[in-house]
Amino acid sequence: MLNKVYITSYCLETIKLIIKRHNQKTEIGGVLVGFQKEDSLTIIHASDPGPNAIMQHNWIKIDEQYTTEFCNYLNKVSNNSLYYLGDWHTHLSSNLLPSPTDYKAVQTLASYLTEDARFSLITVIFNHFSPEIFKVYNYSQERLLKEVECSII
Repeated sequence: MLNKVYITSYCLETIKLIIKRHNQKTEIGGVLVGFQKEDSLTIIHASDPGPNAIMQHNWIKIDEQYTTEFCNYLNKVSNNSLYYLGDWHTHLSSNLLPSPTDYKAVQTLASYLTEDARFSLITVIFNHFSPEIFKVYNYSQERLLKEVECSII
């Protein structure tokens, strides 16, 4: 069970730049890479959605090949110390609660992970128009998305 998530200011700035470059009125997102230590995660890197992503007003399907290569590259150059933690995406409203689509996406992702990794899976939801406002959710053993405290480091 996760009790705390840390996100580096570098990672947060990367996400803000990705959102700023995206001027369409659609969700945008990507994957998150970092590491786990005991009951906390530290997010170091974030990707953009990739060239073959499909973005709509209220959902996104990231480019799986592109984001897998992003994660694999960071895992390799970090000597296996950095790895996939989950995803991030925007909502085009101030409602940062997970949508039914968000639940379905996380449940699908979780089904591909080992049980150890499954319940440390996170999703971070940003306000598309004010990306300094965001919430972090952990996929719990009850198969729910539970909000987790997050600090910027």
